Amino acid sequence: MADNNPQATMAGLKGILRWTLEQQANTSDGTTESKPVTEEDRAWLKEAMENMIDATDHLKDCVEILSSDQNDVNPMEQDDTVRQLQENALDKLMNIIDNIDFARDLGVIGGMEPLLLLLKHPKHSSLRWRAANVLGTVVQNSEVCQQWAYDKGALDAVLEQLETETNLKCSCKLFFALASLIRGFRIGMEHFINNSNGLNMLIDLIKNQTIFVYTNNNNDNNGNECTTTTTTATTDDDRKERQNLLRKILFLFHSILGNNSETKTLFQNSNNLELLTTVILPIVILCTGYVKLNANGVKNPVGLYVRDENEIMGNFQLNDVAQQTLLSFF
Repeated sequence: MADNNPQATMAGLKGILRWTLEQQANTSDGTTESKPVTEEDRAWLKEAMENMIDATDHLKDCVEILSSDQNDVNPMEQDDTVRQLQENALDKLMNIIDNIDFARDLGVIGGMEPLLLLLKHPKHSSLRWRAANVLGTVVQNSEVCQQWAYDKGALDAVLEQLETETNLKCSCKLFFALASLIRGFRIGMEHFINNSNGLNMLIDLIKNQTIFVYTNNNNDNNGNECTTTTTTATTDDDRKERQNLLRKILFLFHSILGNNSETKTLFQNSNNLELLTTVILPIVILCTGYVKLNANGVKNPVGLYVRDENEIMGNFQLNDVAQQTLLSFF
């Protein structure tokens, strides 16, 4: 029976190439002659080819499930049944699309449209974050995939969903998809920075869905200072997701500032330069661990604090990314 593991598929493909080369024996006159093929060789070659076909079939089956309304399911069970089928299909896609060739195939067979619909599923966050994760994996480090995803409206779909998403895990996966769509892709980066008010969106994400607490100081009618603070969930899982999201946002800043063409695009808008220097730079400095965040008398120009200083002072991964990002400013 053929192995259904997509990684085995690629191993089989490489094995076929290696086996083919090994069948060629050099002769004394510089030519090659083929070695005889044994029954064992035939059996192995047949299984390897079946594995390759299986992976392509799995890809098509997954897209069909993501696209299907499942009209033959009992209406009383339809919602939960469809959700489970689509979750399984998205999980299977994650295993298949690790290979760039299969990632490209996903676009060819019409896989982008159902992904973007599930990205905005009105009820099930489990489908939204999985769809965003698949999208980000498909397009990362591939300009070809970034281009066809952009042509299908993927960037706008991700940006629109990020503005309204309330589930923290979904926000993290959506940001992963966003970063994958624009990093190293000039058209996407220009669209994000110039047409989508991208920096303001990232600042809003930092204020509302990371480990920071946003404090807005105002004066009451008697001239006394009053403070309002946004509330955030504090479970361990949420805290990890918030730290992860903040680290990824800072890494995107680092990527942009470390790329001459992307930095040039960024600075074409004078408002972006002001945001970078007055808001984003202070946030980066706070994340380096170089300053005591909530100390009395320490001016905080962006009104951001952390509920627990150890989330930054002891977070070496975040500190490292922030320090690298800080160097990118100069």
